Amino acid sequence: MNKLSHQIFTLLWIILFIAPSSNVIASDKESAVINKIREHVFVISYIYKNQHVNLGVIEGYDALMLINSPIKWQKSEYEYFLKRISDKPVKYVINSNDHPYNFQENKFWSEKGAVIISHENFDNSSNRHQLLFSDQLALTFGSERIVAYQSSTRSVGNINVYLVQANVVFLADEKGLVSYEKGLEKALNMGDDQTLFVSGNTGQQNTMDTLGVRKLKTIINLFTQRVEQLYQKGQSVNEIANDRSLDILAQQFEKQATYRKSIRSRVVSILEANFIESSPLSTQKPLG
Repeated sequence: MNKLSHQIFTLLWIILFIAPSSNVIASDKESAVINKIREHVFVISYIYKNQHVNLGVIEGYDALMLINSPIKWQKSEYEYFLKRISDKPVKYVINSNDHPYNFQENKFWSEKGAVIISHENFDNSSNRHQLLFSDQLALTFGSERIVAYQSSTRSVGNINVYLVQANVVFLADEKGLVSYEKGLEKALNMGDDQTLFVSGNTGQQNTMDTLGVRKLKTIINLFTQRVEQLYQKGQSVNEIANDRSLDILAQQFEKQATYRKSIRSRVVSILEANFIESSPLSTQKPLG
């Protein structure tokens, strides 16, 4: 058994004996649920096809801050859930990335007086940005110090949001595993063993503890190593995507059904990031 295969099987044994990384589980009987994860920090989770789209709400002294805004058809329902948290107005909306379900209602909140905050690389020109930043932005909101920072230099406008006093990180959904792993590394370095992490798009769990993030980072690292190993052996994209070890690793992701269906695209993103940036596979004909 080679070193990488040994690492994969060791990881599987670890996963079997580690308890789930969070006990905050959303109900599948409602279209959305509210979880209070820290004092003044809430997560509104929309349930869609066995997945959760997680939107953050921070309650300040006299206003609310939103981590992302919902898609248009959720607006009325979202306002209802906000009222269950507080009647305070929305003062800030932070966009963690350019996924449509995270920014479509920026115009709505902007017209109500909220300041929209995004990274300068945010690539949706039709969106209403009122405050853009480069590497990092820090501000005080209520009792919280908020630090928003670029999650990975490979990402396009993706940012993590760290709540210092609450010790919570809202993670950006990265488009590739390479940038995602780098974003997780940054998030771990900002926090400590008690930090709670919230991903934008999850399966059943809407939060992770530090152990859960480290476990996820290990899975991504092994997945990436395996792709690189097979590529260097001369295998095609399709051959790599059909590798049994990659399928086993994909089953360890919390959204395993999604990852198992998209192994090929994950392989392509890794190869583009690490080997063939000058001529991306996504601009070429599919390779057999």
